[in-house]
Amino acid sequence: MAELGARERELLEDAASWRLIGLAFERPRGDWAETLLEIAKERAVDRDVAALAKRAASEATEAEFLAALGPGGVVSPREISYRFMGDPGRILAELKLMYDTYAFMPVTEEPPDHVSVEAGFVGYLRLKEAYALMTGDGESAAVIRDASHFFVAEHLVYLAAGIDGRLGDGWLADAARELVRRVGPIRDDVVTAITAADRADAYDCSDGCPLGPA
Repeated sequence: MAELGARERELLEDAASWRLIGLAFERPRGDWAETLLEIAKERAVDRDVAALAKRAASEATEAEFLAALGPGGVVSPREISYRFMGDPGRILAELKLMYDTYAFMPVTEEPPDHVSVEAGFVGYLRLKEAYALMTGDGESAAVIRDASHFFVAEHLVYLAAGIDGRLGDGWLADAARELVRRVGPIRDDVVTAITAADRADAYDCSDGCPLGPA
């Protein structure tokens, strides 16, 4: 195996940071806090993400998490919630295909379009790209890099835009800000989709709904 180069080191650092972001969006239980702190100790982790992990480990509670992101919480942690014109079945099938293609098998209670799962997948792809480069397989590394860019642009960006600014001022808000920073500028079509989803959620159907939101 080749010695680590600058790109490989960058990918490993990114993988560790994405892993922590994904963990921050998981339900706090068991050894969750200990896992966050253990990964945050690694030199490869981004300083801001390490600070996020330490804050989460010290202040997070399961009750607060459920109130924010749990069933009936104030913010949906699922991609399909922000894809108003998208077919949920198709979106979930596409996610499953990508996960299966790269043998991504997270141990989680959450659905495949949950923010913790999608963030974890990006970190997993970063790790696979680094390994491909370390073994001299530049072709596979390029394919994985393209898949990662596609996944962020066509899936994770909707989640980042959807939850941004809606989670108060705790560890989850920090995680949301870090997510937005990492996915990059939000496209106009994503903003339109989020706005449409908001209008659909806010529509009052107490007297019966027409075919779509006003």
